[in-house]
Amino acid sequence: MLISLFTSGYPLPIILILGLALILSAVLSMVVHENAHGFVALKCGDDTAKKRGRLTFNPLAHFDYAGLILMLLVGFGWAKPVPINPFNFKNKKLGVVLVSIAGVVSNVLMAGMSLLLIYFLYDYLVAICMMSSAVRLLGYLFVYFLQYMVVLNIMLAFFNILPICPLDGFRLVDSLLPSGNKYSTFMYKYGNIVLLVFVGICFILSHVGLKEYSVFYQVQQLAYRLLDIVQGA
Repeated sequence: MLISLFTSGYPLPIILILGLALILSAVLSMVVHENAHGFVALKCGDDTAKKRGRLTFNPLAHFDYAGLILMLLVGFGWAKPVPINPFNFKNKKLGVVLVSIAGVVSNVLMAGMSLLLIYFLYDYLVAICMMSSAVRLLGYLFVYFLQYMVVLNIMLAFFNILPICPLDGFRLVDSLLPSGNKYSTFMYKYGNIVLLVFVGICFILSHVGLKEYSVFYQVQQLAYRLLDIVQGA
């Protein structure tokens, strides 16, 4: 995403506003995602995340810098996994399921709330952006922030629900499968390689004229279509 900004041909002030909106939305999305895991774990009986200082909105506690950079560059990434101890859950299986989906649910909710704000405030924000004063810069910042919140959170939700270790989707699937099953055993051993290959293929497709075959591109286009709908395009 940052790469496309610097090659967009936009004036420098717009590029800076877009860049700031992207960074703010990426940080907020990832911090809320990780807090959702920790909060649900706490409600299920496990205070490991709280004891280790992960129930906080301080982004430095959650950053995985490689994941953050990837998030800013291409629209999906990761933070440091929230530590949990399933043996502390009041109901182990239910706790693992709820904690696994908590992050994805938070992303869907953030995307939905951002869409609603755009729907109800769009005309007012456009009017602010048409002003001749410096206030219009704040209008642009807020509009772009909400738009990025929609796109990034939809992409984060999709990325994290993939049943590939160590993503949330795998933890969900693993909790529902019998202990020692072949799929989980394979993923624990090779999941990082599978994920790297999958992301690499999508990245290559997006840069060799075949981006329509990249699943991440299609998810991004879905987010843009939702934005067009609420903005009346």
